[in-house]
Amino acid sequence: MRVCVLLALVAALSACGFHLRSALPWPAEWKTAYISQDHARELAPVLHRVLVEKGVTLVEESQADVVIELKNEKTTRTSLAIDAVGKISEYALAYEVKCQARDRTGNIVLPLQRFSASRSYAFAPADALGHELQEEQMYQAMRRQVVGEMLEQLTALAIARQGEAAK
Repeated sequence: MRVCVLLALVAALSACGFHLRSALPWPAEWKTAYISQDHARELAPVLHRVLVEKGVTLVEESQADVVIELKNEKTTRTSLAIDAVGKISEYALAYEVKCQARDRTGNIVLPLQRFSASRSYAFAPADALGHELQEEQMYQAMRRQVVGEMLEQLTALAIARQGEAAK
């Protein structure tokens, strides 16, 4: 019975045109890239790894089809809640970086833009060491999220440029 209901649901969703969103393909015109990482040393390795996974070759700036400039990487931790005895019981973490990209000819393809992510977590003073690891894992997850958003934005802008060039 459950299988029939599940099959009916899948058929109904596919009939109405529903499908899972897939990642946009990286623009073919940007086979090589350079990452300017002077101001985002924590994010640059994450971006590097994702670009390589997409088949992009990282080269010197003068040889790159696209130059991605990372600026003003910033992490913050603020207290969100205090317990009955006045100790912090919850924190908010925030990650922010600015990014700009230009093509081989120096044209700006992504104007300077702020990308950010945030998370919150409950804090127990008895487990302070565990919270340091938890915070680092959360910052890593936020960096991956920001890289995904950044590359989606770049890809969408490249597709729009291709459409304009075809007109």
